[in-house]
Amino acid sequence: MFVYRSQFPLILAFAVTIHKCQGLSLDNAIIDLSDNVFSAGIAYVALSQVRTLSGVQLTRFNPKTLMVFSCSKKEINRLRQLYGPDFPQYAIATDCSSRKCTLTKIIDEPQAKNPKLCPTKGSS
Repeated sequence: MFVYRSQFPLILAFAVTIHKCQGLSLDNAIIDLSDNVFSAGIAYVALSQVRTLSGVQLTRFNPKTLMVFSCSKKEINRLRQLYGPDFPQYAIATDCSSRKCTLTKIIDEPQAKNPKLCPTKGSS
């Protein structure tokens, strides 16, 4: 009678959802960005929790699942026109006016339009 013993090297690990990892700072993460990304910004939340780029490992990455709000693209294009006219503009697939857009109501000159930010000389 012979007895054979086999061992498998195991590494202690755990898994969390993207929602559960919000607020965490992770050294390493294996992130699955396949076809199941269900909301705009979820990929950003997952990727931004890892401290370094070398700590990110992507599995089954599908670029078509990355969703960006068209309002965000519109605001990035506006800022690029103001501060980096040589940067390329992002193509906007949908019309931003059909959605609620808070980014388009950004005050261009906050000091002139908001007296709390720029008090007059007479007030203190």
